[in-house]
Amino acid sequence: MASPEFQDIAEIYTINNALDWQLDGAAALDIEARLRLYGFDQHAISMEVYVQARDILVLFDPLLNGAQLRRLMLLKESSSIRRSRMSRLSDIGGRTNRPGDNYLSTERSY
Repeated sequence: MASPEFQDIAEIYTINNALDWQLDGAAALDIEARLRLYGFDQHAISMEVYVQARDILVLFDPLLNGAQLRRLMLLKESSSIRRSRMSRLSDIGGRTNRPGDNYLSTERSY
């Protein structure tokens, strides 16, 4: 790990090396030879990439869980509102008309 004052410079070199590795075949061979010299093979590189990606993905896990929880709460609230409306509609539709309740009724109760 680079010391903090050299991290920015190390990151620039790393980005440039990655671009060389992708775009320049001769540079790719040179980089891979140097990596093998220091004991890094494709498996070691793949594992390092996996570990770094896993560390980053761990940061997103709480965000994803929070978003899912908010969606569930909205669905529950929506369902509750829908049930409340259906209940009110059934109450309105289930009322029975008694004589005298309806002004159009011909029956009169005295």
